[in-house]
Amino acid sequence: MRKPNLSRRAFVFNTARTGAGVVAGVCAASVLGRFAFAEERKFAIMKTPDEWRKILTPEQFAVLRNHATEK
Repeated sequence: MRKPNLSRRAFVFNTARTGAGVVAGVCAASVLGRFAFAEERKFAIMKTPDEWRKILTPEQFAVLRNHATEK
C-alpha cells in the first residue's frame, strides 16, 4: 500500500485554504441576502416625505430622512 504524498505542511495549508473559502462564501451569502430583502421591508409606520414634513420640524426631518447627524 502506498502512502499519499501529502506532508503536514501541505495538509495544514489545504485545510486552511478550504476553511477560508467556506468562511468567505458564508459571509458573501449573508451580505447578499441582506441587500436582496432590503426592498421588501415593511415598517409599522409608512409615510411619504411630505407627510413626514408636516409632522416633523425641519431639523427632525433632516435627521430622520436625510441622515443629517453631523454638525
